[in-house]
Amino acid sequence: MAGLTKSDAVGSLVRHTTGVADFAIHVGHQNRTYMEYLPYPDDNFHEIVDECIQRAQTFTIEHIHRRSGQAFVPNVRVHIRSITAERTHAGFTESLNPYLYCIKIEHGAFQWSIYKRYRDFHDLHKALMHFSIVQRRRSTSDLEPYLILADYLNKVLRHPKFRAHQATRKFFDVSCLSFINGLSFSRKEGYLLNRSKDDYHGRQWFIIKDSYVVYMQPDTHEIRFPMLVDRNFQILSGLRNAGAHHGIKIINLQRTLVVKCETARDCEEWLQHLKNLTEQANGFFGSKVNQFNSYAPIRENQLAHWFINGKSYMEAVAKALLTAKDEVFITDWWLSPEIMMIRPMDDETYRLDNILGRIAVKC
Repeated sequence: MAGLTKSDAVGSLVRHTTGVADFAIHVGHQNRTYMEYLPYPDDNFHEIVDECIQRAQTFTIEHIHRRSGQAFVPNVRVHIRSITAERTHAGFTESLNPYLYCIKIEHGAFQWSIYKRYRDFHDLHKALMHFSIVQRRRSTSDLEPYLILADYLNKVLRHPKFRAHQATRKFFDVSCLSFINGLSFSRKEGYLLNRSKDDYHGRQWFIIKDSYVVYMQPDTHEIRFPMLVDRNFQILSGLRNAGAHHGIKIINLQRTLVVKCETARDCEEWLQHLKNLTEQANGFFGSKVNQFNSYAPIRENQLAHWFINGKSYMEAVAKALLTAKDEVFITDWWLSPEIMMIRPMDDETYRLDNILGRIAVKC
């Protein structure tokens, strides 16, 4: 997205966006020279790192199951790389917010872009804290509005309480699924209305990953049914196909999901990401019908292995457990810690709880 170049557009943008430095000043302190963005800025804060859910600059799978809702990885810098803007013509509703800002963000090894309007900055700040006076008013220039906005966002992201706030997560389109080791980076995240029967209800947090779409309950952070990109994956939109303006219908072999965006621009953005998902996931599925009507074709030289009985399976699991270096992830519906993984044995060396104890000591 290109920045503004015409002097009249820049002048208008400067007048429009310098409100970021002004909208909290009218609290009886008009004569103060400096303005504080945040009531208690802390540039050298230190977040507590839980080694059970964090490895280096990403979360582990365990983080998802704790359902804390935390999106940003503790003590990993979140930085606004740049902000550019363009004037859009989206009708009367956007006449007071004519500029669309492209914000490029960096968090550890992850980089992504989001698109926001000026009112989104205002809503973010209003949800976090009241604006205090900290920064000296500067003479306006072509770059000043962008620097003020970038400086504001960087100060928000350097503060642990603001960084963890749900309004901040919403603004930056991130969630507890964004920075998980072993999961792909999210192509797009955000709130959408989910249709149930004939009506739209409650917003859900939707995530587009590398080969599937999934949504999460915003209050409990519970992950709901994921939709895989398969040979029947389709994206439809519009009133005729989705039953609503700004609506999107997602179809695969297993189910149909209908969602609704807040604005036409949001709908276009989600549609573009879903289109990119379909195009870039072509290697994951084919046009031919797979054996047993599976969503995935047969692949050779895979790491999966067939087991004929439980004895060989349990022995393989025990050997795999002993190679663990960082974490062990177990899913089961009736787990017995006293189960013997390798049989027959004269002692309890290969009992599951003893194996896990040895791994814990080693790691």
